[in-house]
Amino acid sequence: MSIARRGWLLEQLPRPMSEDEFAYGFVSIFEDIAGSVRNRVTGFDAYLDPGLAPPDFARWLGGWLGLPLTSPLSEERLRALVRTGGTLFAWRGTKRALEGLLEAVTGGDVAIADAGGVFREGHAPSNDGRVSITMSTTGVLSEDDIRALIALDVPANASVELHLAPNDSPIAQEPTSSIADPDQTEDEPPEDLP
Repeated sequence: MSIARRGWLLEQLPRPMSEDEFAYGFVSIFEDIAGSVRNRVTGFDAYLDPGLAPPDFARWLGGWLGLPLTSPLSEERLRALVRTGGTLFAWRGTKRALEGLLEAVTGGDVAIADAGGVFREGHAPSNDGRVSITMSTTGVLSEDDIRALIALDVPANASVELHLAPNDSPIAQEPTSSIADPDQTEDEPPEDLP
């Protein structure tokens, strides 16, 4: 008997088994099942790219990054937020990360002023625990949604002042907080302190 179709699993059978009609049919079942799994695994990297993943999967990825994505975001804004959230993950809990996340979710300008930072012992300025956030827009999110997002990244004892600037006025950028290590570049995430 000569079998015309030979798949990746059937090619691995010994000749006597590959010529047996029952063995051929039996192994074909497993080849079909395993083939569909192989196709899914082969294309899985596309699911991990926020620009290519289906919207529901992109939302799920955002959940793994700790992003609250329950609000009605457009698909474009959702993908931008997940992409930004992944890029800024190492900076989570810092001014830089919060600005980036708020800009990604709203599509507007954000400026944050605080007295936080990493300082050598005895060199820290006085800190009243106040974080002032000025935004040009909240996008499609409500103020409560924005406050929930902010609460995930600011210290628990911080008081947050949220200001919405008129759309035609530019937002002044405050200077970045001091960093104890002057050799550290801005693109590197902060190292753990001893």
